[in-house]
Amino acid sequence: MESFKPSKYNFYLSLKNGIYCVFNSLSGGAVELNNKDNFKKFTEFIKTPSAFIESKEYDSIKRKALQYNFIVPMEIDEMKMIAINSRALAFDTSTLHLTLYPTMNCNFNCIYCYEGNHNNTIDKFINDETIGRIKKFVDRKTKRSSVLRLTWYGGEPTLAWEKIQLMTKEFINICKKNSCKYTSGIITNGYLLTPEKTQALVDLKIKKVQITLDGPPSIHNRRRPLINGDPTFEKIVKNIHSIPEGVEIFIRVNVDKKNANSVIRFLDYIKDLKSKIKITFMPVWTMSSTNENYKFCYDIVSFYDVNIFAELCGNLMMETLKRGFHLFYDQLPIRSGCDMVKFNTWEIDERANLYKCPLTVHEKKYKLGCINQEGEIEITNMPLYLETLSYDPIEAREVCSKCRFLPMCGGYCKLSADVYGDPNTPEECMNFSIEALKQMLAIQHFKKHKSGE
Repeated sequence: MESFKPSKYNFYLSLKNGIYCVFNSLSGGAVELNNKDNFKKFTEFIKTPSAFIESKEYDSIKRKALQYNFIVPMEIDEMKMIAINSRALAFDTSTLHLTLYPTMNCNFNCIYCYEGNHNNTIDKFINDETIGRIKKFVDRKTKRSSVLRLTWYGGEPTLAWEKIQLMTKEFINICKKNSCKYTSGIITNGYLLTPEKTQALVDLKIKKVQITLDGPPSIHNRRRPLINGDPTFEKIVKNIHSIPEGVEIFIRVNVDKKNANSVIRFLDYIKDLKSKIKITFMPVWTMSSTNENYKFCYDIVSFYDVNIFAELCGNLMMETLKRGFHLFYDQLPIRSGCDMVKFNTWEIDERANLYKCPLTVHEKKYKLGCINQEGEIEITNMPLYLETLSYDPIEAREVCSKCRFLPMCGGYCKLSADVYGDPNTPEECMNFSIEALKQMLAIQHFKKHKSGE
């Protein structure tokens, strides 16, 4: 008879309204139980399967426990499974992930921006010579990859719209020649994404657009004004209305103590967009002054503790759903991981310099190299390159290796390890907490019963 043990990644949770849940972060399986006695019986079996495995009374529980990996064979080492998946993902070359920064200039003066002073000087725009190098690079890489996923970022990428159009047409032709699928998205403040530009999105195969709105007009315009101080909210919303079908629109709301109370009111301002957009709420946070331009540009007392934010975010997400909007990041399990350690992922600035994380672009100490005239990767900081790609986020931090959230979060961020020094220093996880998990499960329960499943 095969012996079983409880998974290391089980959560036994009491949600609101008398709902109980067992969730496994490795399989993503979740079972809801509607009373305490059923919950006790279910968890009793999972925690000591050998005591009940032969009992027919527990047959239905056994089937679910095996289906969702709440119990696993005794000889299975789940940690090794996670490590294998992590390494496979880190060195997968089937997809080439590129984030291109056609300019580091910006037309906004956001109060929490970490990218520093955006002097709109010509030398911060990509030039034709650099475009030529990147084209050669893409040609080389897509011969060995089946998918190119590209994100336009900045600065504000729409300031370099003509360059985006030019490069996109070249990339599409290169991918067609090399039998490589091409897909792209853009992260923009939305102010210059005028109807003329939005109508070109489909032809440019820009299938995803992320735009930030930080509250109703009076709040948003204080937090995200133009450089000259002029308001931006109304024009952004008008531009969003013009985005055609077939393009996914993600609205990011950066939340801290200064705007949290205005978010629900904000939903009333954009109610006409509810069929077009998906909304996500993100905390404003800092990783200390890692960026050379980042001089504590934002008041740290405005940040939320991770657990307090989780509860706040859950309430905001639930209210958003009740009002008929759609959410981004509302399905479990959420899978994340550090792009910094991925072999086929690159951040490329307007001079074809290479980095591994968007938070490090234009930071000299994190520059790995550049794309040379032949379109080849030229590593100029080999010690950092080797350190980065050999870094194991699963094993780097002892508290992470023992954490039940590990399958979802993917381990300790390489940049966090650099900033905080000792990787075993106990820091609160920025992405996951018990409270956040309970909120997500409650949201899934609401969606399930709203749809009548």
